[in-house]
Amino acid sequence: MTSYQRNRDETKPKRKSDVQIVIALFAGSLLTLLIVFILFGRSLLRACAPPPTPSLAPSRTIITSSAVVQQVQRLSRLETSSYSVQSVVSAERPGGLLGIGRQKVLIIVQGIVIAGIDLSKLRPEDVTVSPDGKQVTVKLPEVEILSRYLDEGATRLYDHQTGLFTQPDSSLVIEAEQMGMSRVMQAACEGGIMKRATDDGQQALREFLRAVGFEVIEFENTPIPPCPEDV
Repeated sequence: MTSYQRNRDETKPKRKSDVQIVIALFAGSLLTLLIVFILFGRSLLRACAPPPTPSLAPSRTIITSSAVVQQVQRLSRLETSSYSVQSVVSAERPGGLLGIGRQKVLIIVQGIVIAGIDLSKLRPEDVTVSPDGKQVTVKLPEVEILSRYLDEGATRLYDHQTGLFTQPDSSLVIEAEQMGMSRVMQAACEGGIMKRATDDGQQALREFLRAVGFEVIEFENTPIPPCPEDV
């Protein structure tokens, strides 16, 4: 074997060892860069992330007197009691000689009377709320007659008699209807419509305020007003 061939064979393992070293150094550098990139990326994400929202314990909403009044007034007029009364009314106009001008009508009147509370009259000083918001005391406005009217579908003219040479007069029918409505109103008052409307109004408001969130609901003693004098 010549000296040239021997030297060539000796350099082969040395070159192979150098290549392995270079590969190892490259792999180590790549791994180091990868670790640095991961650590830098995590730090960047933490810096860009929005700050965590602090958790707040749920707090009880305390309802004020004014807030209660505003909610109650949305109910507007609280119609709590309704009476339907039927009455038979006879109205007559005397005639002259031989019955000329005489008229007589007989009407069956059906009237409706509705009583309730006008909640627009409720004031903030009429409502007291406890500090913990669990109890409310209310002084309701007095009950009043909200409406009264004839049921046109059920009211009918039963009989209309006229004297000699006399034409039927519709004004007598209107007069009889007014008399009938007055009797309907009187019957509703005698039936206790004002007291019933007071009790029903408190019950309706009690259910409403309980739904709003109050646990204890009280009403100040409100006098039961008399029926209107024009009954």
